[in-house]
Amino acid sequence: MPNLTTTAVMPSNVVSIRSEWLTAREATARLNVSKRTIQRRAAAGEIERRTRADGRSEYRITNDVIEGLHPVTSPRGVTPDNATPRDVTPRVTDEGALAALREELTALRVATIDAERRAAVAEYRAQLAETDPAEVEALRARIAETVAERDEARAEAVKLGAAMVKRHGIIQRLTRALTAAQGASK
Repeated sequence: MPNLTTTAVMPSNVVSIRSEWLTAREATARLNVSKRTIQRRAAAGEIERRTRADGRSEYRITNDVIEGLHPVTSPRGVTPDNATPRDVTPRVTDEGALAALREELTALRVATIDAERRAAVAEYRAQLAETDPAEVEALRARIAETVAERDEARAEAVKLGAAMVKRHGIIQRLTRALTAAQGASK
């Protein structure tokens, strides 16, 4: 059974480890680091390693190891030596709490994007307000003229297409008649 304790002043989903031996897989899951990080720290002598009877490695995980992997930082100058349980950044291990944090982060990103979009729209409107009204009217007239030309070209293309279809039909009928006449003369 792992040697775990829960600190009373921390939320119930935060676990404080005193010292325990874990496989690399367990350590990576618990500490949220890669297997390679655990192995590098062991090779550097920062994490104690032992080999079990079955040949698998175990790593001794202590609070010092956790603090080395996830250093405590605080604007109040709290260090691991003088930290109280309230100063330590909690590690969330509850999936529900993680999901809530993800949702909160997503909402924050959406709010940021929305604020940026509003600022861009406001800037565009301000630039539009500064534009000379005569220039705006000239551009609108040019756009209307271009749209009318496009519509005329489409209508002409439709007429040409219909005429081509009609000609094609006539050509097919003539070809059939000619083929029939040649067949009858043989």
